[in-house]
Formats: sequence, structure tokens, C-alpha cells
Amino acid sequence: MKKLFLPAIKLMKRLSYSRKMLVAGLFFCVPIALLAYFLVNNIREQVHFSAKERSGVRYAVALDGVLAGVLESRNAVAGGEAPSVSPEKALAELEKVEELFGRELATGERFQGLKAKLGETVRAHGTPGQSFAVHTALADDLLDMTVLVADNSNLTLDPDIDSYYLMDSVITKLPPLAETISRAALIASRPSALPGDRTDLIVLSGKITNLVEALNKNMRAAGGANPALGERLKKPLQEVEFAATKLTLRLPPGVSSARAARPGMPSSRQRTSCQRSWTGCSRPASPGCKPGWPSTLPSPCLPFSSESISIWPVIFPCVKGLAPCMTRRARFPTAI
Repeated sequence: MKKLFLPAIKLMKRLSYSRKMLVAGLFFCVPIALLAYFLVNNIREQVHFSAKERSGVRYAVALDGVLAGVLESRNAVAGGEAPSVSPEKALAELEKVEELFGRELATGERFQGLKAKLGETVRAHGTPGQSFAVHTALADDLLDMTVLVADNSNLTLDPDIDSYYLMDSVITKLPPLAETISRAALIASRPSALPGDRTDLIVLSGKITNLVEALNKNMRAAGGANPALGERLKKPLQEVEFAATKLTLRLPPGVSSARAARPGMPSSRQRTSCQRSWTGCSRPASPGCKPGWPSTLPSPCLPFSSESISIWPVIFPCVKGLAPCMTRRARFPTAI
């Protein structure tokens, strides 16, 4: 061992005291420099992680805009009207986002396929049933692409409880809820029922109930971890929940699978009473059908139409308002 350090010992004996201190200081600077390098590198990785999350949020919001157009187009085609939200205009916004973040998020191939399918859907002419199927398939592709964007942008890797549950709600709960409610509304508003409509409504009603319950669970978890965020989520969540209830109350008896609700929401007995009044829509709804509900929640005895229970005007502002809260590490600078 002594032989190993012999060259260093001879060198130190030949140096003056001041030079010995200089050499010792240089040796101490090496680990400090390494620590500084790893610290800066770690911060840069976090900045890149956060920037990629923000890219994913912008892309997901643009996809939701296209989904809103597709759902409005599906409703308009079923009612023989022009859609209030143009899918082509929403696609133009998505193209701008794709140019900015497509390479980073590896969405180029899926985007081109989506663009081609949207063009075919807009140009398609057929029976209402065929149009419904084509629009529904496109909406499913948009939901799948939203999940892909979340995966490729690190949103699904978020380790913070509040922003993770918020991300899960905005990506995997609110858009599917909007599509499911829109689809159930169209099926229920058909002038004449088709074979299998009742079965479809039962399945969709169960899916709506499960999505609303999962959404409530996510929001409770996010609010528990971040009380300030919980207060911000309270009002939009209530609006979405009442919009979902608006549909379930108008479904035919025996179709809705809605379960016991939170305070302020109708009980199962009140739901049953309101659903039984389905057959008596010519008379005013019983006052007991909506105790303490917001005045915006209409009576289940109003004429059923897809427009009267359109949920996207409620969900899309909710998504756009909550999306900025999805990214974590907002405290880090954009570049170092």
C-alpha cells in the first residue's frame, strides 16, 4: 500500500506549504464539481419532464376540441341540422399543435390516420345508423389517441397525488363520460326504438354511473392532497355530475343504474319517482322530483332530445380550466 502512494508522498515533500494547500484544494473541488454537475443535470431532466407534460396537456386539449366537434356533428346529423362546432375547424387547431409537438410525442402516424378518418366521416353519406356508427368509431379513436398522448408525454408517470388524479380525470374520465352521455342521449331520443336499444342504454347507463363515481373518487383524492385544488374542483365537478344526472333521470324506467348519490343529489327513491313520471310527460313534474337541485337541472318530464342534455358544453370548459393544473414541477424554470 505504501508503494502505491509513494509517488504522491515524494511530490508533496518537494512542494512548499502554500502549494500543498493548493493541491489539496484542487482535490476537494473534484467531488464538489461532480455534485454540481449531477444536480444541474437532475434539474434539467425535471425541466424537460415538465416541458413534455405541458406539451401533452396542449395536445390533449386540442384532441378534446376535435372530440367536441365529432360529438356535435353526430348529434347534428341525427337531428338533420348543422353542427355548432365544426370538426374541420377543430382539426385545423390540432394540426398546429401536431406541428409543434408531434415529433416530441411520436403522434405523427396516428395523427395522419385520424385526419384521413375524419375526412371520410365528414364526407360520408348514408343512413342515420351508418353515420352514428362512423362517428362513434372516430370518437373511440380520439379517446385512444388522448391516452397515447398522455403516455408519451409523461403525464401518466406523474408521482404527485393531486396532479396525477387530476390528470386521470381529464384524460380517462371526462372525455369518455362526454362521449357516453352523448351516445346514450342519441339512442334515447330516437323516434322509434331499434332492436338492442334498451340493452345499449342499460350498458351505457352503467358506464355513466361508474365514470361519475370514479371521477368523484379522483377528485376526493386530489382535494385531500391539495385542499386549494379541491376547492377549485368543487364547482366544475358538481356541474358535470348534475349534467350526468340530467340524462339518467330521463331514461326509461328500469334502464338507469344510478346509485345513491352524495348530499344535494337525488336519492334512489326520488330517481324512481322521476323516472316513473316518464310516461306522464304531459303533466308537470312533481315538486319532490328535484329537492334542492340547481335551477339548471330540468324536469325529467321535458321532451327528450339530444340537445337538451348535451354535456360537452359543460365538460369541455371543465377540461380546459383544469388542464393547466395537471402538470407538476411548475416551480422549476423552463431552462437552465
